[in-house]
Amino acid sequence: MSKGRERGRGRQSAPGFWTLGLGTVLALTLAACADSRPPGVIGHVEGFAGVIAADEPQAVLVARDILSAGGTAADAATGLAFTLAVTLPSSAGLGGGGVCLAYDPKTNVAETLDFRATPAGARGAAGGVAVPALARGLFALQARFGTLRWESVVAPAENLARFGFPVPRALVQRLGGARAPGLPAGVVEGQVVALPALAATLGRVRQRGAGDLHDGMLARDVVRAAGAAGFGLTLDDLRAQVPAWRPASDAPAGYETSHRAVFGEGAGSASDRAGTSFVVADRHGAAVACALTMGQPFGTGTMLSDLGLVLAAPVETGLATMLVTNHHSHEFHLAVAATGPGAGRALDALLGPLTQGRADPEAVLGSEAGRTDGARVNVGSCPGGIPPRPETCRAATDPRGAGYALRSGT
Repeated sequence: MSKGRERGRGRQSAPGFWTLGLGTVLALTLAACADSRPPGVIGHVEGFAGVIAADEPQAVLVARDILSAGGTAADAATGLAFTLAVTLPSSAGLGGGGVCLAYDPKTNVAETLDFRATPAGARGAAGGVAVPALARGLFALQARFGTLRWESVVAPAENLARFGFPVPRALVQRLGGARAPGLPAGVVEGQVVALPALAATLGRVRQRGAGDLHDGMLARDVVRAAGAAGFGLTLDDLRAQVPAWRPASDAPAGYETSHRAVFGEGAGSASDRAGTSFVVADRHGAAVACALTMGQPFGTGTMLSDLGLVLAAPVETGLATMLVTNHHSHEFHLAVAATGPGAGRALDALLGPLTQGRADPEAVLGSEAGRTDGARVNVGSCPGGIPPRPETCRAATDPRGAGYALRSGT
């Protein structure tokens, strides 16, 4: 991926509706004709728009609105992941990374996108640190499979950080009474928190593209701030952090095909709070399953204060994603994503129960078959297939957490 391509997408014309204030967006949406909303406007898609499941509800709602506006699964996944960097910083952030598995029904191919945050080349006085990878990874995903402007999928997260968001239960659970970098001491569920420094950084990523974080002025600001905090992060580290597309690991699953991407299965007992996962499928049958991580809960635990950015810890985490498709009819049937100890084993344990008949994924995750050790799981299931039978779609999030799952539209 060239720097020019990264930055070029970030410089497209005027920002989309996501950069407007919420009141303006609502006014424009309500004023639009009920049956003729253009692409990029919430409500453009009438009826079924897709399925979504993630560990934090506000991120799910952002993805829902992107699908409703006509975005693809990749558009929605990009907006969702950036939102998690704001609302669930224990487990996702601009300083972290992850892996996504994407299925394109047009080509009938599933591909793995590896953007894990690799260790920096040198240790600083504050210890080792991982090289930020999230923004560049999401740019690669959205550039290949998205249709909306880059600005329009980054802006929802930027606006939440700038204007404030209610602290979700999912974050409070993961805090466990500890203080999180950048958040007030003793923060409670529902407390409205703004993160202006992070909003400004997201604004730069929105305007200039992900390349600015790896070989632009933002990259230089990150290196200076990291050095001041005692971390040995260099500009060469940032330049070298490039996401990689790889073939998925495919295997027959009855009349269907299972596509997998599993990393860090032998990572040991890393906390499940260090990672988060989500799944998205759109009305055309395109699907994305992602697992993100900060290495440890809240990464290094040190905020680069002027940037609102926390660097990830260089610790391997269990990350596992799976998509099940019908390769004969180019249909999406199942998406599963998991993080934490035994994430890959969770896929093995759930594949059978989730593909038997028209199993309800919520019931499966709540049953004995859904006991997945330390891994946390999100599921989107369409046993009748997308696009032909969207009415069969269901989504579920791990009952041990405080996430949200939905089928968007009827």
